[in-house]
Amino acid sequence: MAKFSLRRYEDQATASVVLAIAALILAMPLAYLVFRNFNPEFGWIWYNPKSPRRLLVLLFAAMTGGTALLGFGFGLNSLGQRRNTNQGRSWLGFALGGVGMLLAFLLLTCFWLMGKPIAVSG
Repeated sequence: MAKFSLRRYEDQATASVVLAIAALILAMPLAYLVFRNFNPEFGWIWYNPKSPRRLLVLLFAAMTGGTALLGFGFGLNSLGQRRNTNQGRSWLGFALGGVGMLLAFLLLTCFWLMGKPIAVSG
């Protein structure tokens, strides 16, 4: 059995699926951080500007988007290659990577546009 090598298109297809699923898993805590204090009456997300929540949202958005971009890229690179016997994995990694990038962008945009810092005395 051959070792894992990113020069082989089958391994790129497998890596794209793994990275894209990891991005979707990383999107779950990002969604929790974004919508934790969501007020549907006003459509605002309240947060304390002195808390590390904003930095955590930016960090998780960067990790989610970067991981999804890698999964998308590996899927795109291995897609359609003659020596790739795992075309289905390439398509799956390509599609899930795109969904992961879209989720990271939308969640970051929601936090950026609807987030309202509130001053907490104390």
